Amino acid sequence: MSYKKLTVIIKEFIESDSYAEVAETFCNNYMDTYFDERDNLESEVDKHTLELLDDINMFCDSYEPNKAIRASDSYCIDEETLRKKVLDIYTKIILK
Repeated sequence: MSYKKLTVIIKEFIESDSYAEVAETFCNNYMDTYFDERDNLESEVDKHTLELLDDINMFCDSYEPNKAIRASDSYCIDEETLRKKVLDIYTKIILK
């Protein structure tokens, strides 16, 4: 069930017409759910899928809505990059 919660959050984000406006909310929801459900996830999915879900968590951690901060920190990513990275991981999860 934890895995399903995360995939619903991901799908809603990547299918959103206004992903740039919901990116911060997505990251907050995803990261909260990921950490709350981490123990359950370990028993629900294989190691590779868990690593992919963790990658999305890291992308969310890298997301920065403030352009000035992104410009001064190469670790930070914008909404478009976040969406592309999340979509790539989601595709790998769904097609595995």
